[in-house]
Amino acid sequence: MVIECDVGVYNEELFKKVQEALSPGGRYVIIDQFAPVIGMAPSSRIAWALQGSLRDSDFTYPTAEEIASKLENSGYSLVTVRELPKTGSDISQFTDDMYLIEARV
Repeated sequence: MVIECDVGVYNEELFKKVQEALSPGGRYVIIDQFAPVIGMAPSSRIAWALQGSLRDSDFTYPTAEEIASKLENSGYSLVTVRELPKTGSDISQFTDDMYLIEARV
């Protein structure tokens, strides 16, 4: 099993490296904050979205569904995509738009 939390950059190169590290049937779990809708970064990730757009003018902060689709296109079997419940804390900036994505090799 590979668990990633708060990585922020998900691409096919990363997915292939993880796939090579996993045994058949291995689980890849991503827990992170994703865009609530296409084209809108979560409020706590505005700086990351700006940095991404400075590197690539076509950059958009991804939704959980977009990452799930990229995983499937990279050869993973998607198991689940679900929004995690809010923590109820107003202190943390990471309480909204947190998702768990699980896929298998």
